Amino acid sequence: MSTFKAFFGHVLKRLLVGCVSLFVVLALPAAGQEVSCGYPEKPMLDIDLMFGRNVDSVLGVTEESWDDFVTREITPRFPGFTVVDAVGYWEGAQELSKRVLISVDARCEEAAQTKVDDIVEAYRQRFQQESVGVVIDRVCVSFCRPRSSCKSQEEPPNC
Repeated sequence: MSTFKAFFGHVLKRLLVGCVSLFVVLALPAAGQEVSCGYPEKPMLDIDLMFGRNVDSVLGVTEESWDDFVTREITPRFPGFTVVDAVGYWEGAQELSKRVLISVDARCEEAAQTKVDDIVEAYRQRFQQESVGVVIDRVCVSFCRPRSSCKSQEEPPNC
């Protein structure tokens, strides 16, 4: 009888874990799904680009060449962004890197993706890189605080 109880308890435990896992998966937003934002937040895309600076295990992208790349490739495509100096690791080796953080109107997703693809390809070709890390998240963003300073009218996006 105790073997039956142990087996039945094991089955119930696995069933409970499966139900909880399914609930978590169903609660997550699906790819391509819009987020629902409360005032004054607006649906935006947070884009995080990760640029390694090593070429053949040696620093190959100098500050001067990075600045030129930003001026020629990123600035014309996105009017506002943040550049963060970082230390990354690739295949167990440490390397200096840059992260570019961009927030754009979620309605501009297709145009933003095209711009990101162009930036990534330009960096890969110019600096002989295997890849550039890209993360795009749908988020709610507000650029006004306190709430009383927010505009109440919706402006069309400038994609």
